[in-house]
Amino acid sequence: MSILNQSYQKLELILINDGSKDSSGKICKKYAEHDKRIRYIERENKGASATRNEGISLALGQYIQFVDSDDYIEKNMVEALVNRIEETDADMVMCGYTEVFPDKNDVRLPEIDRTIEMAELGTEYPNIFEKFLLNSPCNKLYKKEKLSEKFPEDLSLGEDLIFNLHNLENVKKISFIKESFYNYIIGQESLNRRYRKNSIEIAERLYLESMEFCSKFHVGKTAEVHISNIFMTFFFYGLTDLFTISGYDKKKKKEVLNSWMKNPNIQKAAAHAEVRRTVQKVAVFLVKHSMTKALEALFILKSFSRR
Repeated sequence: MSILNQSYQKLELILINDGSKDSSGKICKKYAEHDKRIRYIERENKGASATRNEGISLALGQYIQFVDSDDYIEKNMVEALVNRIEETDADMVMCGYTEVFPDKNDVRLPEIDRTIEMAELGTEYPNIFEKFLLNSPCNKLYKKEKLSEKFPEDLSLGEDLIFNLHNLENVKKISFIKESFYNYIIGQESLNRRYRKNSIEIAERLYLESMEFCSKFHVGKTAEVHISNIFMTFFFYGLTDLFTISGYDKKKKKEVLNSWMKNPNIQKAAAHAEVRRTVQKVAVFLVKHSMTKALEALFILKSFSRR
């Protein structure tokens, strides 16, 4: 409803039912029957990336915006972003967003409210990367003609960031709005992490893609520190999950940890990271000095403290 009630009414809404088994299909069909702006597509489950790629290919408009099914947007979001992109002739507009938790809200905003050339991105990159403003496609409006790269369909985590990094290479101007228009609902399912065997491999790919982007656009050392911090944070989550929810026996846990400690990109990120929390500082020190047994003991103790 937050989309249909937008102050900007001249829009096309593409609803793709990606194999849902609940009643959402019937609800979407009902809306499509009463609103000619809605196009409803139903198909077997292919995943979020394939669904978004299909939406892009089907879209008839000049601009592209994404909204996930559980979230909602402010009434003037489309109007604000369309006005900004047309006033500035930017290729992309990025606004803030709000994470809506069961007990609190966390607002994330850009530091600036203006339009910049891509040559200036180096100054703002650390801020938008650290606040995860770059990752999601949902707090952005894109010129469709600039979206030459698709969402990678071989990933189920981090695909949004790769999509944005690749398509930013086609952008000449990007405009920032220092206001939150998108509301990202964090439900209990989002809070309950499940163990991913390939989580570190995915985090490594995001790390390498981000570092390559920074190299191309001459983004400075500060960005490298932030990217390293985030990679190490993923590594710490991976370690915590390995020793708490992986279900592996002691031998398997050691095998996984040893393989991670031999990873040269984890070592490189540890060398550049500037983490703040004490336990993370200790962990980074242990990684830098290849103290695998001590790192294992640290996270075993940490896992016991969570019980």
